[in-house]
Amino acid sequence: MRTELLTCRGVGKRFGGVVALEHFDLSLGAGELVGIIGPNGAGKSTLLNLIAAVQRPSVGEIELDGVRIDRLPRAQVARLGVGLAHQIPHPFGDMTVAQNLLVASYACRHRVPAPERHVSTVLELCGLADKRNLPARSLQLLDLKRLEVARALAINPRVLLLDEVAAGLTAGEIDEVIEMLQAVHQQGTAMLVVEHVQTVLESLAQRVVVLNWGRKIAEGRPAEIARNPVVVDVYMGSRSARGPRPSVPSPAREEPSPVLRVDEVSVRYGPLRALDRVSCQVGAGEIVAVLGPNGAGKTTLSRAIAGIVPLAGGRIHLGSLDVTGVPAHQRARLGVAIVHEGGRLFREMTVRENLELGGRYRSRGDAMRVALDQVYGLFPRLKDWESRTAATLSGGYQQMLAISRALMAQPKVLILDELSLGLAPQVIEDIYRALERVRELGVGMLLIEQNVHRTLDACDRAYVLERGQVTFVGTPQMALQHPGLRAAYLGSRAAGS
Repeated sequence: MRTELLTCRGVGKRFGGVVALEHFDLSLGAGELVGIIGPNGAGKSTLLNLIAAVQRPSVGEIELDGVRIDRLPRAQVARLGVGLAHQIPHPFGDMTVAQNLLVASYACRHRVPAPERHVSTVLELCGLADKRNLPARSLQLLDLKRLEVARALAINPRVLLLDEVAAGLTAGEIDEVIEMLQAVHQQGTAMLVVEHVQTVLESLAQRVVVLNWGRKIAEGRPAEIARNPVVVDVYMGSRSARGPRPSVPSPAREEPSPVLRVDEVSVRYGPLRALDRVSCQVGAGEIVAVLGPNGAGKTTLSRAIAGIVPLAGGRIHLGSLDVTGVPAHQRARLGVAIVHEGGRLFREMTVRENLELGGRYRSRGDAMRVALDQVYGLFPRLKDWESRTAATLSGGYQQMLAISRALMAQPKVLILDELSLGLAPQVIEDIYRALERVRELGVGMLLIEQNVHRTLDACDRAYVLERGQVTFVGTPQMALQHPGLRAAYLGSRAAGS
């Protein structure tokens, strides 16, 4: 009979008017390993933070072995046996590996009678015994990930919470992490694992819980979840009524000249490799999709093209101009516009003021009026509401305003990051219809989306990113038939369904 160790009942969390988690129930048995998956904004990290007492739930109860912990201080919850390993390791850099674990073990020294012997055991379990005397800042990413898990284990937890421990690792490194976690699990530690690298959960999880917009939408064994039509729809999205674009270009339309070329671009965040020699291009009037699961490097690619993050290697060309070392504001003047996830509008400014600010450097006088007429033609309601502040608009119209503001700069390349995230289906269709008209202006578009099917219906070519590398490039029809696309989102077990 399974003994319930961790229980969540009706747990919810609000941040102002934003619902991050709602009516969530979960039971974790002693020694059980459960995976938590879901798209961006699903509430996965919030759930771990609530259990670890980093945050407090707005409603509901969390119990550890019959003791309610949702109102206890974080340190007390750790002493009771809840350990949390974060996605991005932040060890004490000037301390040695062993000292980092020793500090953590003091939080539960009443349960660890011999801390130094306990530290040695954990180091051996996590594959760090030969690095015990090295300063933590000298470690490479894989060993930093090991250390993050080891620090959580050093408190001798009864429940281990892991938040995307495999993020940023290569395939071979992921295999090593899986082996480490299998060894930890064999010690009898109950584990709750948030992970976007589906190989990890396929190899480890006995059960998978799926979140979407803060609600549990499915629960079952990994193979069942990978084939669940509701889960597939959440990850892959729905199709539009008109279906995909023709795979063969019209004879009247010549192959467009590239307005953007990305050549073997690499980006690193400290030891984390976000992009590894990624190449792609966008032609004038083309819509090019970049697909891939969370953590694949899609947003990093958009930020690298816009000049927001520095490159660790590779070149970026805008037309014939090499803009690799050009600052972001200069790239904007040269014709690169980006619509960030969430729009990032000036909320207290009016619609008209947001638009005029977008056209400040490229549209003046008569050109400003022409640009305004152009975006009002795309989204007529913005003209009606030009005196309203951006904050008073619905989410859909805020996204339309964000796109229009970017177009006011008369870009050669428009980058759209998570275009339809959180929008109603009809609003999404209205925006995609507007993009077809933007295409006619000769603007090249790089479209980063979670709604895979809808994106493929609209684009001319698709790239698939996985763990910072391009794993596929081809037409929308080729992408739909490629088993690696679904496997990238839902694991290899989904590829054959």
